[in-house]
Amino acid sequence: MTDPAAAQRVYSSYLGEAQAKADQALQEVTAAGAPPLAAGEQLGQAVQQQVADLRQDVTEARAQLDRADPGNPVAIGQAVAAAGNVLGSAGSNVQAIGALTS
Repeated sequence: MTDPAAAQRVYSSYLGEAQAKADQALQEVTAAGAPPLAAGEQLGQAVQQQVADLRQDVTEARAQLDRADPGNPVAIGQAVAAAGNVLGSAGSNVQAIGALTS
């Protein structure tokens, strides 16, 4: 990282885009309603909750990154690592949802 503050801004922007996508996904999942399956209502609610949790996790990761001192490369590195953990966990949740719906 040659310019930690620039990396911080880029990653924060990326997480902002992820927030917007999560908002859009939540709206779409909510609008779709319950899937026409046995226990569809429960599945629909579970998917909505997973997307809402994802959005909250991304929001918290972005807030942590934005709070990091732009002059402190260690603090930025720690915030980026924490955000990476959130996104990795989110990927696991998405795979689990895919397994439920296939």
